[in-house]
Parts: sequence; C-alpha cells; structure tokens
Amino acid sequence: MIDYSGPTICERPYVSVDYAGIELVTLSQSNVDLFHYSRMAEAINAGQDLHSRIAARMLSTTYEDILARRKAKEKRAVDARQSAKPVNYGLGGGMGPPKLVFTAAKDGIRFCVLADGGVPCVCAGQVKDCFRCNGAGRYCGEKTTQWKGRDIVPTCVECLELAVKYKKLWLEEWEEMNDYFALISKLCDTDGFILSFGNGMKRDLTNDKNPFCSGSNHLFQNRAAQGAKRALYRITKEADTDRGSPLWDSHIAVFVHDENISEMPLARMPEAADRMALIMREEMQALCPDVRVDAEPAAMEFWYKGAETVRVDGVLQVWRPPCPGCRADGWQKACQSGCTQNYYPKLRVAIPKLLS
Repeated sequence: MIDYSGPTICERPYVSVDYAGIELVTLSQSNVDLFHYSRMAEAINAGQDLHSRIAARMLSTTYEDILARRKAKEKRAVDARQSAKPVNYGLGGGMGPPKLVFTAAKDGIRFCVLADGGVPCVCAGQVKDCFRCNGAGRYCGEKTTQWKGRDIVPTCVECLELAVKYKKLWLEEWEEMNDYFALISKLCDTDGFILSFGNGMKRDLTNDKNPFCSGSNHLFQNRAAQGAKRALYRITKEADTDRGSPLWDSHIAVFVHDENISEMPLARMPEAADRMALIMREEMQALCPDVRVDAEPAAMEFWYKGAETVRVDGVLQVWRPPCPGCRADGWQKACQSGCTQNYYPKLRVAIPKLLS
C-alpha cells in the first residue's frame, strides 16, 4: 500500500509518464520496416544505453569500458555521454553540423568544452554564473559565419569540426541510417511525398523549404505522435467512462508530445499510475512491434522536472525533492539535524498556497 506517513500534502498528486527515448524507438522501427534490420533496435532490445554507445565511439573505447568509467563518475566519460545526446536525437532528422552545434548549445552542450577543448576561462570554473563559461571553466573560441558557401549564425569552429566527426561516428555505429537517408533523398527527388507508417497519411514535400529534413523527421516523429495520441484517447476514455478502472476520476492535466501528466486520487494513485503507463506502452508497442517500448510513472505533489520513480515493495510512492539545505532525501521525511532550511515543515505549508 502507499505510505501515507510524512508530509503528504496533496490528496490528488500529479503523475507523469513519459516514453523513454521514443524518437529513437520509432526511428529504429522505421528502419526495421524499411530495411528489415536496425543496429539501433538491437541495442534498445538488449537494454543498452544508446548514448553510451556513441560516447564509446567518441573516446575510441568499448561500450563496457564507458559504462565502468561512467559508474566511477570519470568526468571525460560523463562529458562524452552528454555530447552524445544531441547527436543521437538530432542526426536522425537530417541535421547538418551547424544545426547540430546550434541545437546542442541551446541545451547548454558545447562540444569543444566537453571534449576539453575551447578556451580556458579566467575564472577557472570557480564562478558558477560566469558570463563567459557558465561555470564550465572553458568556453568556445573562434567563430565562423560560413559553412560550405552559405551563411550561418556565428558558430564555434572547433564545435563544427567535432560535429562533423561525431556525425561520421554516428553513421558508422548505426549503419542503417545510411540506407535511410539515401531513401529519403530518393523520395524527395522523385515522388515528392512520403506515406506515413501506421495511418498511411500522405506527407507532401514539394512545397517544403527543407524537404530532406522534413522527410527524415516525418517517418519516425509521425509514428511517435500516432502512438502517443492513441494512448491519450484511451486513457481519457477509461478515466471518464469506466468506473471499474483504477483510472476512474483521474484527469489528464498536460499532454506534451511523449508525456502525459495526470492528477489522480491519492488512494488509487499507484494502481492508476501503473495502468496509465501500461496503456501508453501497449499503444506505442502496437506501432513498434519489433522494438522495446519503456514508460514508467513518477508521482509528485507538484510538477517537478527531476521527479523520479519511487517504489516501496513494488508500489509507487509520491516522490519528494531533496532539501536544498541538507540534501535530505524526500523519503527521510525530515531534515537532518542542524539543518537551517527546515525544508519539509515549510513544504507542508507552502504547497497548498501554490495549489490554491
């Protein structure tokens, strides 16, 4: 049963369920459908971390070695995996090096800095809010505004060179993507449209400013959107019409691409959350039968991006953030002795005001 002890505040907690790397799952399934193989699908089904696979390529080492170094919190391995995230998520949509660098930088990822390059900052990483390096100790150096004869936004030259290298490594690791891009290019040049998997929707590319990127994205993003919306419909219908379902009297508060956030009665929350996650997995798995689909719930008293799945004896519990003062975990239900923040008693009072 759910643990009611401690500073439980909200009788209808929020439950967030989002798919794990769904764009990579649907991209893998698209390649299986098109070419009857996918190295990425094989890695997902084996439970491997795709970002660590690319990080291993970046550091010219093995997957097992990168896992061990990450477990030991070795900075170089951790940074390489961080660099691998925008590479895995961005290149499938046909991004070129300049766009890859720009997109990664929006998320605070600078390839040259994470590769121990760039320019050393005078703050030496000691100033968290440093306007040059933002606490990283290094920052991007020389910029260029040209790429293959066209204008681009000012972009770090070293980051561009690394982006070119990372794209080559990525295409070697997920070799099916060479066939995928060749097919998209052919469809853009000959047919001018793409038929979607699943619902068969026709995607016209003739008037698109960048048909290659639009086509590359469409085949897997559309599949993800179909599965997510099918799940949303089924969850909402069950919550509103089936009194015998654990989801009865739950209400979707937010639907964002691959994530559902619902508010649920506390007494039924563990069963309702698991039911919502199951429906999401089933609906997406129907569209991705050859690739494993994962989706786990996290319950919280107010929306918190860093919320995690917490279970006691297999039963989902309401996650609570650690105290900002003593860093006491929410499951200790009290601050450590001598903590001046006295976070949890404050939390008990503050959150109802936010919710009212």
